[in-house]
Amino acid sequence: MGHFVDVNDCSYIQSPEFDSWILVIDNDPSISGRNYWTHIFVDVKSGEYSVVEIEGRAVIKWDTSRNICIPSDRTSGAVIDNMQRIPERVGGTTRWAVIISGGCDSLNNKSRFYNDCVNVYTKLTQDLGYPKGNIFCLISDGTDPALDQRTSANTYVSSDPDLDGDLTIDVQYNASRTSISTVFDNLSELVSSGDEVLVFMTDHGSPYGLFYLWNYETLSPYQLNTELNKLGSSVMIDVVMGQCYSGAFVGPLSASNRTISTSCLSTENAWVTEYGYNFFLHYWTEAIPPSCVNDDSYVSPYELYLSSTVSIMHLVSQHPQYSSTPNNFGDTHSIKGELIPYIIGSNYLSTTRNTQYNIVNYPNPSSITWLVGHSVSIVSHTDSTAIVKGNITSPGHFFESPTTVTAQFEIDNITHKLTKNIESVWKPGTFINGNNIWGSNGNYQVKHTGGEYGYMWGVDNSAWQIIGSNDSSVSIIEGYTNNPVNLIVSFFDPMGDVIIVQDRVH
Repeated sequence: MGHFVDVNDCSYIQSPEFDSWILVIDNDPSISGRNYWTHIFVDVKSGEYSVVEIEGRAVIKWDTSRNICIPSDRTSGAVIDNMQRIPERVGGTTRWAVIISGGCDSLNNKSRFYNDCVNVYTKLTQDLGYPKGNIFCLISDGTDPALDQRTSANTYVSSDPDLDGDLTIDVQYNASRTSISTVFDNLSELVSSGDEVLVFMTDHGSPYGLFYLWNYETLSPYQLNTELNKLGSSVMIDVVMGQCYSGAFVGPLSASNRTISTSCLSTENAWVTEYGYNFFLHYWTEAIPPSCVNDDSYVSPYELYLSSTVSIMHLVSQHPQYSSTPNNFGDTHSIKGELIPYIIGSNYLSTTRNTQYNIVNYPNPSSITWLVGHSVSIVSHTDSTAIVKGNITSPGHFFESPTTVTAQFEIDNITHKLTKNIESVWKPGTFINGNNIWGSNGNYQVKHTGGEYGYMWGVDNSAWQIIGSNDSSVSIIEGYTNNPVNLIVSFFDPMGDVIIVQDRVH
């Protein structure tokens, strides 16, 4: 049997001392990372064989003349080489993107990595209006015409640097540490405070938290953080990663005005679809614009993460990770480089008090329509402010279940809806025989709870004795009596107003 060594993350095998065929088996092609491959050497004369299993695919010196090489099917015609083009900031520019796909080498550079890049590039330019000159693409060997991508067994192509078929080169750089440093150096001179920078990364990952680049270079979480720091803390940065063990990047990359979304934990593999995409990245990209989280028509990083997570949770066993600093940062800006308006105000309403709701990051459209859910009425409003109050019409009800306050407006013929969820509506006062207390055999409870201020229980018949209470519940020794028994409980609603409930229970 031959022997093998592991040198600089690239494994080498010395073939046996006989002419042989070699069979290389990827033990689990559904894993988007470096897993164990089986190498079987078969003696062409005797049929005897030896087996070697190593992490990753070995570099083997053998006759490759039988390999099938298929050139890229790039459309013929003039192609404008913009590899050396350096983007210039133009008026109104707010959004930038960096797309990185390493691939390791031609054998390990699977088509799914390239497909993920094409997919997100198309979404950014066609659906979100990113200027093409603001997207830095670092993919495998860059514009080198060598065969760098494996599309199937023994079939290789040169990755087409024209990602959207418009006969211009969209891939400016190879996926190397040097190129990454150059790109972030350039970006640091271009971005301004409040700009959006999306960093989209797809490739193999290492159990040690490394991201593989081209030619087996690696990028650690701390090295990537060094590059991101070049942009400063006033730029909005959203990092999306699809590789195995990508969760290892969450902690080191966490910083002010950043979100990080990863396909899995630092201890997990990332799974891939049967039609050539990374599961997490595919559903993340397909959620632009989001269609399954809310209908505000803004594309927030948290919505994209949540949409992808919901889409894959019943398909594969992996646990996407998310971090936002501050906590609401991923909800209050979009990957289009804009602040997302949202409504602020109390989570509770009262029928005796007016409550004001304001829109933060007011977009100043032509007009806003305010809408309310059940048990809410609008007292007055301006475009950015609404004054509302609770509206409970039933005499016996002091509480109503969750409801909403919504602001609706249009910008560029797109309808946006901002919704504030109201936990409950309250009507202070005294409520007698409204069936709000129920129970039997010494255990009773008031139907709806005010929560944090405590409850005071009483009974109006001396034959019954209260022996204990636990907030909205009470325990009673029920002595014999022919007379009626009323239980009384008083408490404060969330606004601090008093509610008294009395019900006959005997």
